[in-house]
Amino acid sequence: MEFSISIDIEKIKRSLPFTAKILDYGCGYGRISRLLKDAGYVNIIGYDTSLGMIERGQIENPDLDLRHNETFELPESSERFDAALVAAVFTSLPDESMQAMVLKEMNRILNDDGVLILSEFLRDDQRLYDANGCFVSKIGIRMKHFHESEISSLLHGWDIIHFESVKTESIGRSIVPAVHVIAHSMK
Repeated sequence: MEFSISIDIEKIKRSLPFTAKILDYGCGYGRISRLLKDAGYVNIIGYDTSLGMIERGQIENPDLDLRHNETFELPESSERFDAALVAAVFTSLPDESMQAMVLKEMNRILNDDGVLILSEFLRDDQRLYDANGCFVSKIGIRMKHFHESEISSLLHGWDIIHFESVKTESIGRSIVPAVHVIAHSMK
């Protein structure tokens, strides 16, 4: 499987110095970490709950710092970050309480002036959704796409400094709507 959601690397470069300490939360096999490193960022740590994805990433990108963590909470001793990048994590976590827990965790690990960089899929007209915006993917996984207002509600309490609707490629290679958000931590 090849992940595809886009990030706005140019906006990130305008928001963060290349020395910023960045967490790629839900890094999978390191696709976004690779983009960040290739753009010039030097201090990136990726975490994912899928050992298979981390093992794949370590083979495909041996120069990246990709770590397995069995839970969605990072080790209590984990360092603090200048930015936490969360790309399509909530799409694969349709449970609202889990989404809230992840955002609480991102707030915990961010420095006082840290930023959350979020990229999520929005609902489109190519799928049939249930009342909560969920659907079952072609590989049998329950997933969620959002309305823009749901993303805003999810980030209640965060200081949103950038919110933009974009088009991106889905895993199935269709062009679909998504949102890019940059927000300051709730501290």
